[in-house]
Amino acid sequence: MDVVRERVIAKEQGEEDAREEYKGKEKFITKAYKRKLAEREEWAREDAKRQLQEEEQDVTKQTSGQAITAGFYGNLHKNVAMGGTTTTIPQEPSPD
Repeated sequence: MDVVRERVIAKEQGEEDAREEYKGKEKFITKAYKRKLAEREEWAREDAKRQLQEEEQDVTKQTSGQAITAGFYGNLHKNVAMGGTTTTIPQEPSPD
């Protein structure tokens, strides 16, 4: 909601800047506003990264049914709620 409101304000400011009476005048930006802009950019980058990760892991877009179930059952032994353990079982070296 905050992002939408800020976009509307930015649009209105852009329209004001286009007026003849404000052309050639300096704009002053406070440190707090610069910090807020930097935080917004960081949030946008993180959100884009999160969206990309969600798209990559989206099970509805995966094509191979076998790959989907292999990932599920492959991680099932790690699921503590289903009786799995968090420790790894050491494998014995093969007698070669």
